[in-house]
Amino acid sequence: MNDEKRLINALKSNNRENIETVFEYIFNNYKSYVAFVASMYLKDRHDIDDIIQDVFVGFFNNAENVNTSIKSYLSISTKNRCINLIKKKQSIVLLDDKVELIVSDDLKSESYHQLIDDMKRLLEPEEVDLIIKHIVDGLTFKEISKNMNTNENTIKTKYYSAIKKYVRESHEKM
Repeated sequence: MNDEKRLINALKSNNRENIETVFEYIFNNYKSYVAFVASMYLKDRHDIDDIIQDVFVGFFNNAENVNTSIKSYLSISTKNRCINLIKKKQSIVLLDDKVELIVSDDLKSESYHQLIDDMKRLLEPEEVDLIIKHIVDGLTFKEISKNMNTNENTIKTKYYSAIKKYVRESHEKM
């Protein structure tokens, strides 16, 4: 039985013990995934832990209204909560879905250049160029692939690998 059916059956049963067992199962099976998604947006381990807790509390409180897959719901919820936290802290960050650059108005030029310099230290020039083309220039993966005469899926793979590498290297640097 898939996780969505397991959740629906537990909720329909109105059996508190059964519902708690399913929620515990979902938490244990998805907490690493939520942590991974959050780590794509956040560097601070305490922030990531807070997001994990908030995401699951929100999920448990709204489980009856979830109309997508559990993984999809958790992914979107994690992303949204991370973005809200980032906006609250007014910082710069690379967000990995549509990947955006969020910069507070008073820090724009200095912080932007600092981010680019940081990427140049941690990534290969081709990786930095790809990220800049997608984020700053706003080119789609299809447009980049045409310009570089490369397969679109290859561009996507290189791009997401570069983002993951940047996040990983930034964490290790801290």
